[in-house]
Amino acid sequence: MQLKWAKKKHHDKTARSVTPLSEHDVVRIKEPHTWNSKAVVLKEVGPRSYTVRTEDGHVYRRNRRCLLRTQETFRKQSHAEVTNPPDAYQDVQPTEHQTPTSETGAPVSDVGVAVSLAELEDQK
Repeated sequence: MQLKWAKKKHHDKTARSVTPLSEHDVVRIKEPHTWNSKAVVLKEVGPRSYTVRTEDGHVYRRNRRCLLRTQETFRKQSHAEVTNPPDAYQDVQPTEHQTPTSETGAPVSDVGVAVSLAELEDQK
């Protein structure tokens, strides 16, 4: 039993406890080698366990040691932003498909038609 207490005493010399998070705290989520994902704390669901929502709307449950509190602002992406493309794409107007027609006004299909350049010049 003394060995166990000795190990605990040695561990506690450099160990530090993490501070609890509050609802609406902005955090970064630890990924394999980065802290890229920004999220907001929804609620505490257990000891040192939190539910968070990322900016793209995904909800995760994470341990406190995988959450880094930041002073950043959180920008929740709305459903409309997810389903609609950015403004740059909204200026493009759809064009109507026009079927090519021959001199007689009948629709022309280019499927399976092989015409040489000489034949085209002769038709002019």
